[in-house]
Amino acid sequence: MVHLIDKDALVAEIKRLIDGCYKMCAGNLDFLKKGYPEHYYSIETYKEILSFIDTLEVKEVDLNKEIESYFKGFGKYPSVGIDDCIDIAKHFFELRLKAQKGE
Repeated sequence: MVHLIDKDALVAEIKRLIDGCYKMCAGNLDFLKKGYPEHYYSIETYKEILSFIDTLEVKEVDLNKEIESYFKGFGKYPSVGIDDCIDIAKHFFELRLKAQKGE
């Protein structure tokens, strides 16, 4: 199963880690590179991860529009049973897959 995390929260946490490394050396990266190379290279890695995250596209879906579109075929007063609920779940699962693929 796919687990989603908030992009802004992830970026904030990575920036917090970068700030921690900068505080350790009071902004002197040469000192950090010589004295604590693992932290220096951590900063570089964190920056590469942030760069990658910036390339990810977040797609918005108009949920109300999708719900209205789905229920159009049911008539004005739909009667929804368990089978319909399963179909609805499948519909939105497929919608998410399409969004991931960029369709």
